[in-house]
Amino acid sequence: MEGKNIKIIALIQARMGSTRLSNKVLKEVDGKPMIGIIIDRIKQAKEINGIVIATSDKEKDDAIEKFAEKINTECFRGSEEDLLDRLYNAGKKYGADAILRLTGDNPIIDEKIIDKVARTFRKQYGKISLVSTCVPMTFPEGLSMELIDIKTLEKLHNELKTPAEREGFAVIVHMKKNEKIYLRHTIASDTDQSRFRLSVDYPEDFHVVEKIIKHFKKNNQQYFSINDVVHFLESHPNILKINSQKQDRSKYPFVADDNAVQKAR
Repeated sequence: MEGKNIKIIALIQARMGSTRLSNKVLKEVDGKPMIGIIIDRIKQAKEINGIVIATSDKEKDDAIEKFAEKINTECFRGSEEDLLDRLYNAGKKYGADAILRLTGDNPIIDEKIIDKVARTFRKQYGKISLVSTCVPMTFPEGLSMELIDIKTLEKLHNELKTPAEREGFAVIVHMKKNEKIYLRHTIASDTDQSRFRLSVDYPEDFHVVEKIIKHFKKNNQQYFSINDVVHFLESHPNILKINSQKQDRSKYPFVADDNAVQKAR
């Protein structure tokens, strides 16, 4: 199969459980739940063939499935703890040749970067296993995504055994350590933007994202690029300071160390 014909499904991993910011994926920014904003932005990408929310089968995540039904979006429910199993089985169910892993707490995802990642993967389909934006991290925290071949995901699903190995970022670390087997390509920012934090893990993060979205909406820009956001934050250092102390490098072992505690499910 040629890369241009492969089916790429965007899987948004999302759960209601969060110790630092309760129910954050359905927390509303200017009247719309964060995960709804993410879906709207993914829909602007031209290289994605479907969108699925991948949540757990726990009762606490029923609200996510109900929201998915409300906005006519597919929802897959699987293991809460075993993220690799959840993503692999979601990809299989929806006939994906490759999956784009995104998270429900990153509402400033950039559709142009999504397309760049997908086009790179399509051009090198069959030659590489993974295209990512975060090894190393050059984009802001909150712009991380990985596009991975479903056959590679199946191999990892069968190969990795322990719960710690089957976490999201631990899988990427495993691939990084075995680069001769898992060939990968990194999409990097033209300039180092890694000091900016756009992931929503804390109340301070939410306040920053809320201010960003309201600013662009006020200026009639529903869809804006990461470069637009960086320029806005550089022009508003008071906003940039709100969550500047919340950098969470333990969430990203490839920029901290390989033994960092995994937190993203």
